[in-house]
Amino acid sequence: MLRRLHWRQLEQLRRRVKRKKMFLGNILPGKFDVIPDESNRAKLWKHRKMMLDHMKEMRIFYLPESMEVRHSCDREVMGYVTIGGCSFLRGEHIGIGYVTLPSPLKIIRKKSNIVLVRNTAELQYRFARLEILVDINRRYK
Repeated sequence: MLRRLHWRQLEQLRRRVKRKKMFLGNILPGKFDVIPDESNRAKLWKHRKMMLDHMKEMRIFYLPESMEVRHSCDREVMGYVTIGGCSFLRGEHIGIGYVTLPSPLKIIRKKSNIVLVRNTAELQYRFARLEILVDINRRYK
């Protein structure tokens, strides 16, 4: 819905700019480096000002940059898979990664280890089982 409104506003602005160009008769000189007289120079500055104003208007419609990774998708991101592949021993896919601390606590409260995973380049989610592995040898060395 937001994207559709955004495109509609962009189209309106494009039409408005076309109308301005058509009715005002702004004709730019062929060469921008050499501007022979003051009238062409004034037209050039007027055109540059119009383009800058248009750029300022268009910046309003840009989607804001997301600074948070956790809420960047429709669903809350709890972590990433760093190494993944197919395990012939188990006969299923396995991935090893990391998660943030609050996310597993929510899963423990729900008493379920089923999570949704997806490739960052795709929109399709798949069910997965989450198992927390702790390296005991590293802790007691």
